[in-house]
Amino acid sequence: MTADVATELWTAPVVSLGVEAESWLEDLTAVSPDQPIFSCPHGYRRSGTAVRNVEHLSVLVSSLPEPGEWAVVEWSDGDVRRWCQTMRYPTGLVVDAHDGTPDDFAKRVYRGGPGDYPKPSGRRPAFGFELWQPYAAADLMWTWLHGSLPEGCSRTMRHMISGVFDHGLG
Repeated sequence: MTADVATELWTAPVVSLGVEAESWLEDLTAVSPDQPIFSCPHGYRRSGTAVRNVEHLSVLVSSLPEPGEWAVVEWSDGDVRRWCQTMRYPTGLVVDAHDGTPDDFAKRVYRGGPGDYPKPSGRRPAFGFELWQPYAAADLMWTWLHGSLPEGCSRTMRHMISGVFDHGLG
């Protein structure tokens, strides 16, 4: 084998990292046409933002400026509409999820089994097991909008007291 043949055999192909990175970034941030998901501050659909992926949703969720600020994230396909709402607390975010059926109510999502949520007890701070950091809240909402809750999570209406939501803010 000559030196020229050996060089040809061992020469790695040249790839433009800029093109590869750009292609990867386009795939990562592309809107999925079969899952039109929108994030709407204060639930106002007319001002909604098309959500590209869970990372984009995490950025939108983390931009809620102060405790009490909230947004709705929804997926709809014709008459079917699944949605979540999230609200910022001083130490995290809470997430309520609705399955889109007329019989459902927005229910608080928490880490634990169906019977693990305490009974209502009046105004209180949010429980640690119902608080989420921005990426975890976004992942939870993204998973719900695509059909289920993450493993180990449940929904409840026990955070309601006398028909009024107890948001733990006061």
